[in-house]
Amino acid sequence: AGSAPALAQLCQMPWAADFAARVHVFRALVATDKLAVRGGDGSAGRPRTASELLITVRRKRVLHDGYAQLAHQPPAALRRVLRVRFVSELGLSEAGIDHNGVFKEFMEAVISGALAGDLGLFVATLHSKNFYAHPHAAALHEDAEHLYEFVGRMLGKALYEGVTLDVPLAPFFVRRVLGRASSIDELPELDAQLHSSLTFVRTYTGDVSDLCLSFAIDVERLGAQVSVELRPGGAAIPVDNANRIQYVHLVSDFHLNRQISAQARAVHRGLMGVLHPGWLRLFSAAEVCTLWAGDNVEVDVDDLRRHTDYKGGYHELSPTVRALWQGLRDFSNE
Repeated sequence: AGSAPALAQLCQMPWAADFAARVHVFRALVATDKLAVRGGDGSAGRPRTASELLITVRRKRVLHDGYAQLAHQPPAALRRVLRVRFVSELGLSEAGIDHNGVFKEFMEAVISGALAGDLGLFVATLHSKNFYAHPHAAALHEDAEHLYEFVGRMLGKALYEGVTLDVPLAPFFVRRVLGRASSIDELPELDAQLHSSLTFVRTYTGDVSDLCLSFAIDVERLGAQVSVELRPGGAAIPVDNANRIQYVHLVSDFHLNRQISAQARAVHRGLMGVLHPGWLRLFSAAEVCTLWAGDNVEVDVDDLRRHTDYKGGYHELSPTVRALWQGLRDFSNE
């Protein structure tokens, strides 16, 4: 992973190395941390000395059961190996194909459950359908802060284990989670129409005061229209040609940063409880999204086959394995 000074320099200038090189550094940092936390990688001659976390979840209550058993664990505990056992509503254990497969299934179910619209923790953008924190989640859930922190822990666990998930989070929200601010340039990620309206105000060639705007905006809060001041006393401050640039930036800041700051801080706490602070400084928000969801590239079946290990008596020439590879070749990339 390199020396500490070199890592610090790379964090300050991540653009000095390409994405693949920075991913390699990140994975090396995680691998070193895993050895320190777990005492070994579980291979022959290198047994783990740290105990594993074992949780039991019901198929229809994955998010609820996962939260109940993991949300109050010490943050560092999630760096240990996590084993998941699925049970039916009657408490009967399901047979898992392998530990890693069951773990990935659990992680996918937790994240998809957290993003579900009926839960009210996240909402989708109008055009891209990427998700960001519900601005008024605190009014829907008295424990919203802890739920967001749990989501952050699960996202951190996914990065720590190198598990890719379907996590269509909006880049502007991820940017806020990372402690960075978005500006009007990123506003189309949230609302292209609002960006167009603000561009009109910014470039208007007439008298802006004719538009009858003030430093207060109306936002919808759980079905009701609420006036929000962009600056103290903003409702009484008209927007004119002299202050319109400030108005445009304050409106953008409210929608992209202010209204989701508390939720983003909670996700950040959960994320940094699993990952060491500083690791994600290697990446932009868009690159962190790629770490979670993976690259949208063609699957190289031959490369996958060359790097596959077989267990349980199976080998490359087993009829079942040969049928598997043939089936994979017939699949589309989707």
